[in-house]
Amino acid sequence: MLNGQHEPREQFGTVEASSCISLARAKILTLLQDLGGKIYGEKSSQFKIQNDARQWFFSPKSDFEAWCDMAGLNPSYVRERAREIQANGLPEWRAPAGQGDRYDERLRYRQMVKQREGLNA
Repeated sequence: MLNGQHEPREQFGTVEASSCISLARAKILTLLQDLGGKIYGEKSSQFKIQNDARQWFFSPKSDFEAWCDMAGLNPSYVRERAREIQANGLPEWRAPAGQGDRYDERLRYRQMVKQREGLNA
């Protein structure tokens, strides 16, 4: 098991299994985003969608563990990530403007290009 992943049960052929794994992972990712408040659609339905995601991850009556099994993910690991998202929101995948790793490198490049254009004018 690596990062909460384990081998899904081989219930289908290779292509069918791959499609089922992709579908299950997409469902889990979508519900993690819903839980974190990244909801597209009408504002009036956002609370319900977020609450439905919360119930899906944490209710013993949901089919959450079956979907994790189909996705090849450890349910305990996914549920722990869901708890973190519920408590802290979705993690930022991108640095704020002007603070990324490559910001200074791109800034120097743009300045160099402007200097070249000034010399060639």
